[in-house]
Amino acid sequence: MKMGTILEIQKGIEADDLPDELFLLSNAYLDAAVNLNTQLVLGDWKSTYQRGQVIMFLARHAVELCMKACIKIANPIEQVKTHNLQDLEKKLNDSFPEIDYQIPFKAEPVLPSSELLEKMDKNAKVAYEQLRYPMDNNGVPWQGIFVFSAPLFKDSLKEIQDELSRIRNYVESCDKKK
Repeated sequence: MKMGTILEIQKGIEADDLPDELFLLSNAYLDAAVNLNTQLVLGDWKSTYQRGQVIMFLARHAVELCMKACIKIANPIEQVKTHNLQDLEKKLNDSFPEIDYQIPFKAEPVLPSSELLEKMDKNAKVAYEQLRYPMDNNGVPWQGIFVFSAPLFKDSLKEIQDELSRIRNYVESCDKKK
């Protein structure tokens, strides 16, 4: 068995380095999701919903961090303090309209209404928590049936990788033109 590096050292970073650090973390989360999902697909790691839950969280967090890096490039002094992917998607597309990025974890009402959109925003927050915990903020277990398929999620992960690479390349090319 090949042994990796025993110790990795991270030096302190400057504010100007934050977009690059966010991109590196985004890539690391997505790499971890892909590697763990591959282990499930190959049968090298026993498949459970909880392991799928972790893989989905890692992928979702990679998307969040990549969008935050892009937003930081567009507006270096803005402090983005949300985990809401819909809010981040809007900020990203407002900053770079040509990107037209659509987050992979999103539901849309057939007939948009303010009531439905408000309910969906609340459900997006619940979905985020469901990837992280087996219960809500009051300690009540989530109800329902939850499923995960590593072979099916493999294609989703590839699409996420491709899209994050696309938006990162576009934003970085815009930044170099400044």
